[in-house]
Amino acid sequence: MDEIFANPVTRFPAPFHWSNMPDLLARTDFPFLRQFFIGVPRELMDAARLDGASEFRIWWPIVLPQVRVALVIVGLFAVVHTWNEFFGALITALPMVILFLLTQRLFRQGLASSSLK
Repeated sequence: MDEIFANPVTRFPAPFHWSNMPDLLARTDFPFLRQFFIGVPRELMDAARLDGASEFRIWWPIVLPQVRVALVIVGLFAVVHTWNEFFGALITALPMVILFLLTQRLFRQGLASSSLK
C-alpha cells in the first residue's frame, strides 16, 4: 500500500466558508503527510495495542514523533505561504495608497464641492 495519492483541489460546501480561511494545508500537503503516515510501521501500532495502549497513547508518543519532520515542514510551508500572501496583497495595494496620498487634496476638494451644490 505504498502508493502516492494525488488528489485535485477539493471544493468544500459553502456553509464551511473555507475560502476565507488561510491556506494552512495546501493541496500538496495532504499527499505529503499521507506518505509519511503510511511509512510508520503498522507493527509498532499493533504492539502498542497488544500492550493495552489507547488510541491517544498510540498516536501521541509513538506515531507523532516519527512524522514530526513532515509536520514541521508542512508548518513551515504554511507560514511561508501566509507570509507571501500578506506581502503580495501589500505590494498590490501599495501603488493605490501612494496614488491616493498624492491626490488626497483633489479628493477632499471634490467631496467639498459636491456637498455644496
